[in-house]
Amino acid sequence: MLKHTIVLVLLVPLLGMISGCGDDGGDAPVNVPETSEMTVSLVEVEGCKTFTRGEAGSDRSCVQYTYDPAQRTLRMLHVNAGFNCCPEEFGMDVHLDGDVITITESEVGPNCRCNCLYDLDILIEHVPAAIYRVVFEEPYRSEKEEAIDFRIDLTAETAGEHCVPRSMYPWGM
Repeated sequence: MLKHTIVLVLLVPLLGMISGCGDDGGDAPVNVPETSEMTVSLVEVEGCKTFTRGEAGSDRSCVQYTYDPAQRTLRMLHVNAGFNCCPEEFGMDVHLDGDVITITESEVGPNCRCNCLYDLDILIEHVPAAIYRVVFEEPYRSEKEEAIDFRIDLTAETAGEHCVPRSMYPWGM
């Protein structure tokens, strides 16, 4: 009987602490509203870039981001996005699932027999300040290479960069 009493004496305060977690009304991260209707647009495309073999910068793909909390806009520059060298049009889609923002890049085009790198200036609107996992779905990334997948805390920071190494064509030529 004494063993059970000791367990309950220790367990009851612990349960009280667990049930109170995140309910302090302080600076806890803002939850993503389920009604958030993010929209995405491709503001500008720069490229087809040409690199000489081994030139610095051709061996990675980066996302630089800035967040405007007043406008609730997230601007992302995808540096060295791999695409065909003569697309008719670039496509961009954004999907929010819980706290995961997935950006899917695509192209429509004649599909020439070459690929190259572009810088894509992306604007996402109606983005509440929250902590997100950002994932890019890139059409030319090899499954052997690391995906662009990173966390951002828009409640605490308004700018940052995330890079991943690339070695397969058209990167790291």
